[in-house]
Amino acid sequence: MPARKSSPSKAKKSPAKKAGSRARSRSRSRSTVQSTTRVTRSRSRSSARTPIPAVEDVSLAKPKTKRASSKSPARVKTPPRIQPVVETPSPKVTRRIQEQTVYRVTRSSVTATGDAAKLKVTSKVTSDVTDSAVAAGTGPGHLGGLLVVFTIVLTYYLAMACSKKQCELFKLPPCDQKWQTFFNLEVMGVSLAFYAAVFFLAMIPIGTVVQGQPLKDGSRLDYRCNGWLTLIAAGAAFGYAVSSGCPMDYVAKHYLQFVSASVIISLIFALEVFMCGRKAPANQRCPGSNGTFLNDFWMGRELNPRCSSFDVKQVVFRSGMIAWMMVDWMYLAAQFKADQKVQPALALVVLFHTLYVVMTVKNEQFWFSTADFRNEGIGFLSVWACLSLFPFIFSLQARFLYLYPKESMTNPYALAAVFILNAVGLVFYIGSNWQKNEFRKNPYNPDLSHLSSIPTAAGKRIICSGWWGIVRRPNYLGDLIMAVAWSLPCGCSYALPYFYPVYLISLLIAKVIADEKSCHQRYGDAWVKYTEAVPYKLIPYVF
Repeated sequence: MPARKSSPSKAKKSPAKKAGSRARSRSRSRSTVQSTTRVTRSRSRSSARTPIPAVEDVSLAKPKTKRASSKSPARVKTPPRIQPVVETPSPKVTRRIQEQTVYRVTRSSVTATGDAAKLKVTSKVTSDVTDSAVAAGTGPGHLGGLLVVFTIVLTYYLAMACSKKQCELFKLPPCDQKWQTFFNLEVMGVSLAFYAAVFFLAMIPIGTVVQGQPLKDGSRLDYRCNGWLTLIAAGAAFGYAVSSGCPMDYVAKHYLQFVSASVIISLIFALEVFMCGRKAPANQRCPGSNGTFLNDFWMGRELNPRCSSFDVKQVVFRSGMIAWMMVDWMYLAAQFKADQKVQPALALVVLFHTLYVVMTVKNEQFWFSTADFRNEGIGFLSVWACLSLFPFIFSLQARFLYLYPKESMTNPYALAAVFILNAVGLVFYIGSNWQKNEFRKNPYNPDLSHLSSIPTAAGKRIICSGWWGIVRRPNYLGDLIMAVAWSLPCGCSYALPYFYPVYLISLLIAKVIADEKSCHQRYGDAWVKYTEAVPYKLIPYVF
């Protein structure tokens, strides 16, 4: 066969060409290796930054199956309870509220389910904490120091305004620069001896023991009502002083010194109670306390401080009432010793004051159910009111009639009308307080079966007939009527004897407004029904 001719394209390459192609292939392989190395390095750097996801072993993986169509219903989350946001004035207030919250939560029931414990806190706990937080702002705060100064200045102003030289309410009284006019060690000793005797008599275990209103934790405190023992001792001491020839004008001559002694004792006693109250637990602090010194010194830190077997707040109140009665008696005896007679107006005013003090101290259990006793602590405000305001400012009518007997009311018919007016006020005061106290103790008392009442959502009832069907605050109305009756025998020539009724009506109006708001929040629709049944708050057909 003839041999095939090779095509030019498939002709064998020369050795030179083969060497060139080998060099080119080697360079291409080198560049490929270099590019591969660069890619590998870049991948290693990127893998250091981004983790490579793990590859599942398909051979071991279980086949994924879809869930059944019958899905369980989704759990509905209950919305959280919206609570009012209360701004606390200082971190100490927040700490006090937290202590109260912890105290109340620990008293709640705790139920364990599995590994988790479910805490059941009732709505009452939340409302109590909220009320405490709101009440924490009721105190004056740092203004408490200014109020202390104001009350002391007011006490001296009123005491010095009624003197033998003048008796003007709106005229600055003359001021003697001698300090002996304002302070006397003997007078201070007499004042301390009197208050020590009242506290000593309160410790004697004689008299009935009654329970007060429920506290925040549900407990009740016991109170020994032996004020009548102090009344008997005061009467016996006064009779002995008169029979032994003691100077009956001792209080009249040393009046400003007695005022200074009462102010100093009030300051020291309030400071002592404040220091003792710093150790009181959160559930025993008064609502107006916020942890600051000036506020708690003014309002009080502890709600119900107790010493031995008696309540300090109860005995301080009793001391002021009996001191007021004894000062009146001293004015009456001093006028009789000086003139050998007693003006009928002065005798009537002293009789009114004595009846009021005797009925209040004898029925002091009525005071335990009042809002003042339940919500106010024992601070300078309450101590000053009992030891300075009661005996030396509330007795201004008797002091005026002692210093200015010619200005007194002398018409026997007018005096008889004033006597009847005071009797009406006293009946209102005693009767309404008795009804309220007995109804709170036992709403099903047979003696109160004739009274109508309105049920509340909290399970309590509101009296809407009897004394409490005339006005919503018949006890305040009785106080106001008596205050006017005490000032009328002083005539109309001077304004100072009428300071007490003006002060009282302004105080009572403010208290009525605050009580109306509190009762509406507390009783809700039941209080609205009561306001419709009894439209007048304090004075019939007026307010």
